Amino acid sequence: MQRKLPAILTLCSALLIASVAININAQTLDARHFGERFVIKAITPIQGAEFTYSSTYGNGNFGTLSQLYQAGLIDSVLASGEKYGYSFAMSLTPSSPDVPASFRLTATPIRYPKTGRRSFYIDTNGELHGADKNGMVATASDPSIDSCALYGAAGNEKCTIADLRQLHGGEMAYAATYGVNNYGTIGKLSEYSLIQPRLADGVEHGYSFTVVITVQTQQTPATFKIHATPLTYGVSGIRSFFID
Repeated sequence: MQRKLPAILTLCSALLIASVAININAQTLDARHFGERFVIKAITPIQGAEFTYSSTYGNGNFGTLSQLYQAGLIDSVLASGEKYGYSFAMSLTPSSPDVPASFRLTATPIRYPKTGRRSFYIDTNGELHGADKNGMVATASDPSIDSCALYGAAGNEKCTIADLRQLHGGEMAYAATYGVNNYGTIGKLSEYSLIQPRLADGVEHGYSFTVVITVQTQQTPATFKIHATPLTYGVSGIRSFFID
């Protein structure tokens, strides 16, 4: 019995070490996944900031990360191009008579796979793409990712609120420029690149968007109302929203 004791102790030690290693590995994987979620949440505000910049400071063109920061649209850490263990890179195409302005944003793990596995890509179209690229840069050909789908109905509601703010900003920009004090339909806002193309059909993140406009008269100013309603109540969202 005494001879068997060291062997038993050795086996127990080996099992303990293996258990600790598995636990550490699981924690590392959780940390990577947690970091990727933060990266996804950072990409969406940058994309929204680009459209705000384009309709204001940019005069139809998009801005660099530094320009977005100077305009007060993103924080200084994002403007540096590194956050959450990822490298953020912005590529811009200025507008021309034949080609509209566009942007491409990539987020790549700085130390793959320690700081993250998936690389991410988003552009003017507003569709987020991502995949495990072994530390390489993601492209538009990678699988699409619905960032709101990560959080269910609550995520849809949060993204819908952001979409409503974008539509509101688009309406104000349209009235001050192309609309000559009148507001526009979703189609018009999309035509003049005042909103992201993904909103052009009035359906996004499990919600339906309806815009009601009244034209200005000599007696009354122009108005607009935007309603956002869940496509499937209780599944794609619970709350309905309104902005004017």
